[in-house]
Amino acid sequence: MKGKTQPVHRLIAELAGWDIEGKVVMHIDDNPLNVRLDNLRVGTQAENMADMAQKGRGHTASRFKATEIAAIVRQRKMGGSINQIAHATGRSRKAVSALLKRMPLKDSQEPVQGILGFTGSITSA
Repeated sequence: MKGKTQPVHRLIAELAGWDIEGKVVMHIDDNPLNVRLDNLRVGTQAENMADMAQKGRGHTASRFKATEIAAIVRQRKMGGSINQIAHATGRSRKAVSALLKRMPLKDSQEPVQGILGFTGSITSA
């Protein structure tokens, strides 16, 4: 379009008449293959980065609160799938999977803080 190659989701937003100049087009469900117009929204790069952090994508995936880690491990021990846990916590499947790979799921006497190498105290939020 206009002599340039564009990602399909940007092309769809532009053809729909959305003002995307200088903005990013984001996938609401984080699935880049889902380019339906109702799955797209326009925002700033800062909004995109905040969305990434909130959903646990990218380098921010390791920033789980201790209470959240405990809940995820508990859900997994009770048979919850990665997809179910990701949906329930609002985190990406990739972030939940990466976290669980670092966590011993067998009954351990070591508290979450020790597993993560944290020696300070943790207070509940």
